[in-house]
Amino acid sequence: MTLQRGELQEDKLKDISQGGIYTICCFVSDCPCERKTSPCPRGFFSLFIQAVNGIELAKRYNAPYYVDFGNHKYLYTDPTKAEQNFWNYYFEKTGVESYNLNNAKFVRNSLYEVYPFRIWSRRHFLKMYHSVVSQLKFSETLEKHFDEKRLLYESHKILGVQIRRTDHGQEVEQVGLNVFLKLIDRKLSKFDYLFVATDDNKVIDLLSQRYGSKLIYNKAVRSSNDEAVHSNLKITNRYELGQEALIDCYCLSLCKHSILIQSNISYAALLFNPKLSYTLLEKAGFMQRLKRKVRFWLDEIRMRVSF
Repeated sequence: MTLQRGELQEDKLKDISQGGIYTICCFVSDCPCERKTSPCPRGFFSLFIQAVNGIELAKRYNAPYYVDFGNHKYLYTDPTKAEQNFWNYYFEKTGVESYNLNNAKFVRNSLYEVYPFRIWSRRHFLKMYHSVVSQLKFSETLEKHFDEKRLLYESHKILGVQIRRTDHGQEVEQVGLNVFLKLIDRKLSKFDYLFVATDDNKVIDLLSQRYGSKLIYNKAVRSSNDEAVHSNLKITNRYELGQEALIDCYCLSLCKHSILIQSNISYAALLFNPKLSYTLLEKAGFMQRLKRKVRFWLDEIRMRVSF
């Protein structure tokens, strides 16, 4: 277990006081991505949660901040766009409107100041929502998509579920599809529709056969094998991959109840809506549950932890 304070150290505070801008990014000196090939291999919501953590940290110190996912090539960097900071594809620039970035001194985060770990606590979700997420400004294009989704989800009672396959089993022990189906069967009669967020075409086919017209899902690129969609570099429209992930996550957050898993998309849905009613499906033993409790307690006293 490695501990490091989730606080800004004296040298960084000094640089910020002298005009520096706290800069949130991956691929920094203590980041394991530097030992891997380009692009940075992390998924969209791993980076999103890092950005939320970093913004909250900067606000705690009243520091100017900048989310800079243009410092390196990421899986969501779109080669067809002049803008290479993919964060700016989806969010309006925040925190630095009055600063000249061309002449700025960037004070980059270290890994464990902001690195995302998932604390499944309603109090934590509420804190991060009010401090950061509620103040994010989406791009005009995304806001239009979200407006359309809100109309649908506010006028119907929708059960949501995230079923991630492909490479997810490398991170945690996957929940069997039969577990999802049994829970959906038990709950669905109380809902108008079932919304599914999934990266697997086979899941769409299975649920379509089982639930017919009650199933709804967003148009998105999905996998037909075990390769993760975000890791498939044959997919050239990287901007749309990020947009599809954001819309799926946002829809999960709008549901009357969502069946979630140990994934960053499920976790981010609760950052978007900390009051979301949800069931967390997992295969967690005593030690895993204990680690999460320890992580939450340490975070409350501004400690970052890595097991």
